[in-house]
Amino acid sequence: MLLVLSTELTAGEQVRVTFRLPPGDVERVLLGTVSRIEPNAEDPEGSWPMRVAVMFENVDPELAPMLEEVAAKFGS
Repeated sequence: MLLVLSTELTAGEQVRVTFRLPPGDVERVLLGTVSRIEPNAEDPEGSWPMRVAVMFENVDPELAPMLEEVAAKFGS
């Protein structure tokens, strides 16, 4: 998953990502590892200056299609 952040992380760092997805907007928590970090060319001086790619460890099989559906809505 590619995220934009206000703080810089380090490649290889373990992270916990908390988010909500429709339907129901149930809070989800996934553990992962930062696989890539780079400046966010679209917002270099703004609120979200860093782009971070996170590789998740154990994604619940029911969650994967939900993530794909949301990503498709945003053109990813």
